Amino acid sequence: MENSNGFTGNIPPGFCSSSTSALQKILLADNYLSGAVPLELGSCKNLRTIDLSFNSLIGTIPSEIWTLPNLSELVMWANNLTGEIPEGICSNGRNLETLILNNNLITGTIPQSIGNCANMIWVSLSSNRLTGQIPVGFGNLHKLSILQLGSNSLTGQIPPELGNCQSLIWLDLNSNALSGSLPPELANQTRQVVAGVVSGKQFVFVRNEGGTTCRGAGGLLEFERIRRERLESFLMVHSCPSTRIYSGWTVFTFSSDGSMIYLDLSYNSLSGTIPEKLGAMSYLQVLNLGHNSLTGYIPDSFGGLNTIEVLDLSHNHLQGYLPVSLGNLSFLTDLDVSNNNLTGPIPSRGQLVTFPASTYQNNSGLCGLSMPPCVYGSHSTDVHTRGRKQSVSTVMVVGIILLYILAIALAVVIVHLQLQSRELRRDGES
Repeated sequence: MENSNGFTGNIPPGFCSSSTSALQKILLADNYLSGAVPLELGSCKNLRTIDLSFNSLIGTIPSEIWTLPNLSELVMWANNLTGEIPEGICSNGRNLETLILNNNLITGTIPQSIGNCANMIWVSLSSNRLTGQIPVGFGNLHKLSILQLGSNSLTGQIPPELGNCQSLIWLDLNSNALSGSLPPELANQTRQVVAGVVSGKQFVFVRNEGGTTCRGAGGLLEFERIRRERLESFLMVHSCPSTRIYSGWTVFTFSSDGSMIYLDLSYNSLSGTIPEKLGAMSYLQVLNLGHNSLTGYIPDSFGGLNTIEVLDLSHNHLQGYLPVSLGNLSFLTDLDVSNNNLTGPIPSRGQLVTFPASTYQNNSGLCGLSMPPCVYGSHSTDVHTRGRKQSVSTVMVVGIILLYILAIALAVVIVHLQLQSRELRRDGES
């Protein structure tokens, strides 16, 4: 059955009335179907793909569907589904490759048994009502390429074990209640990622371009011939004042020695410093760490993010100077370091000179370019000239002090010699 036909009403329960049915795919996405997901689908023992996304379905996903032995793709995003993901996921087999249930009303925790789904390549559970912690078992999924858990109520720390996912190119955990430090292990798979099985899948990326008024950098959606005009009415598209829709097929920009290309950890409660190792992700295109409680300095290693396009470090407690190395990022089109404790001159290099004042505002002492001029004393001056003047002034002060000390020492020596000379004359006279 095909997607995008404008069907209404309930999904009929008559599928696979015979236990020997050879039906392998049910594709009913982008329709106007309502009602519940029929539990009779659990009788379709040869089913490999179920796609009921972009409808108005309600209720829970029947337990019979979760136990289908050959199911590899379960896609039901953008409905009103409720209930929980059962703990026994993948217990009857490890064939499940794609689990896309984002933009529903699913509750409960992510089952620990998801770490048994050895063939999983795409997990998207964003925009639900999930609670609890992120299972460390995700680290067992070496084929996992896309993991989206944003816009839930997840707590605890980001598992360092995610660095064991050697195929992970897309990690989105934005808008949760995650705490603790940012694991440097997330960069462990850098230069190990190879073009994976997720290549060639059709997708839509709704990119948020409304600045800090938007939560997260955007959302990646599985896309199978859904009408564009229908997608443009989707709530996600209108959750930000300015969005842009990109669609196409997933294509890896590397064949080997790759890295993550998308990392969004914004709108959490992460603390501590930013690991230097993140700067080794040479294929990273989007890095969003905004709206956390990160401290310390912006790593100079970020100059190695050769393909970065979006870099958001805003609304943290970062301090120190903007690294001069950021001027080397020739693909950078969206930078936000506002609302930190950064100081010093903005380097007059590369793309850094093209961004508006909003990029740098609300810091404790950034100056130059689109910000107020760097000031030394009561006179505005070029920062490099100011630096030279400071150096000259410092040398002069040190020189004067040394001369003063030398003069005092010389005077003491002269007085001492005069006293010695007088003593000798007295001895001679006597």
